Amino acid sequence: MIPTIAPYLLPRALTRIKAAALDLDLRVREAQTADLLTAVINGQLDAAVIALPYDVAGVMAEPLFTDYFLLAGSKSRIDALSAPIAPPRPTDLPPDALLLLDEGHCLADQALDVCGLTRARQTVDLGASSLSTLCGLVAQGFGLTFVPEIALCSEQAASPDMTVLRFPEPQPQRTIALVRRHSTEAKTWFTDLAALLSEAGSELMEEARRRG
Repeated sequence: MIPTIAPYLLPRALTRIKAAALDLDLRVREAQTADLLTAVINGQLDAAVIALPYDVAGVMAEPLFTDYFLLAGSKSRIDALSAPIAPPRPTDLPPDALLLLDEGHCLADQALDVCGLTRARQTVDLGASSLSTLCGLVAQGFGLTFVPEIALCSEQAASPDMTVLRFPEPQPQRTIALVRRHSTEAKTWFTDLAALLSEAGSELMEEARRRG
């Protein structure tokens, strides 16, 4: 699993997998998308949980659930952005206030894409390797960041001063998917695993939407 999914999805998913008593020799690895896809294609991993859109040539992707992006910051920053009649769109955000994960994290690339930005237009580049680090910083007024819904409950519990704002439609989003090699025989383990991951993820999404 990628780092912006694993800490939030794994605890609930593993509980369900254990309860279902699936006949799996389960070994979990956390890494960035490019490394996971390479390992799947080379047969080092049987499957991976990643975020789309992403170039998934050579693998089959099974969508699990939709994860929307929320804008996160301190209460004063979010209140200031909420003051206009209409909430801001991602392309309205000031580039110099946006804090993102280090290069290689697909969440950062997806956030830049929805804002129509490149890293060259960011005047603040902290190179953070953790979403939790970013949430802690923006909660104290150090800029703004994107928080995926899957992380909202956990990160707000860890950084209670962090406030979020939902974007107007169409909301920026990513699709969480389970991938495997095309050449891998489609056995029941893949379908069963996808169903359990989808169930766990959908539950997290419902909790986040009640909160944010």
